[in-house]
Amino acid sequence: MKNKIATVSVITLMVISVVSCVSGKKYSSLSDTSKQYMNERDDFKEKNIGLEMKNSELETKLASIDKETAQLKKEYAKVEAERDKALGDYNNVSSRYNELQNAQEDLVKGNVRETQKLLEELRTAQEKPSEERRSSQAVVRIFRQQKGFS
Repeated sequence: MKNKIATVSVITLMVISVVSCVSGKKYSSLSDTSKQYMNERDDFKEKNIGLEMKNSELETKLASIDKETAQLKKEYAKVEAERDKALGDYNNVSSRYNELQNAQEDLVKGNVRETQKLLEELRTAQEKPSEERRSSQAVVRIFRQQKGFS
């Protein structure tokens, strides 16, 4: 019985070792596939490292652009406030200019009327001495005639 058990054990071990062994062809094929996968893995690692570097660069650029955008927004708000102030100042100056222009037109119209009034008074004043001169000349003529000087 011991002999039988030993024989069965040896046969079992032989069957297992024969069945569990891989043929040379299959081993070669699996070895080649393994090498191919390892090469692909190495390529993927290289690409991954390249992409990580590119990603890092892009993140740095993005941070820089975000910073610049924030600065530009501040400057834009400042310029917009200055523009609004300038526009308000322009409207005030324009309004004041229109008021002054209207006042000047009124003054010129008033000056024309005033000038016409003064001219009329001057004519009247000039006509009075002429009438007075004529009347005084008439008085002198009459006086001369009466005294016999003529």
